[in-house]
Amino acid sequence: MILNYLRQIEQPIKIDELKESMIVCYNHICFSTFPYISYGHISSKEAILQYNSGNCIGMCNFLKMYLKQNYNIESFIIPSSVPEKFIVNGQDKICHCALFVPKNKYEYFILD
Repeated sequence: MILNYLRQIEQPIKIDELKESMIVCYNHICFSTFPYISYGHISSKEAILQYNSGNCIGMCNFLKMYLKQNYNIESFIIPSSVPEKFIVNGQDKICHCALFVPKNKYEYFILD
């Protein structure tokens, strides 16, 4: 897995734009693993575009695309892992992700 540093860029962000984006995601995207299991989709972005459903990666991809297309806001997907004491052999290290939306060098939003 390739991880990059988060770019802390300066960009104008209105809270209402972020809220509206999350409401659109809530109303139009379903959290589901169905596209991966039933249709064998590997790409979360593809699952979102074809079925309006996907896992947390797919939902982050939807929000990332929506923010860029509608508000020209840059964002970055950030992974999270299971705490060491809860790791099970054979389990993926990365278990969830969210969206990092930088406002400036000192302020940012995390959409989850």
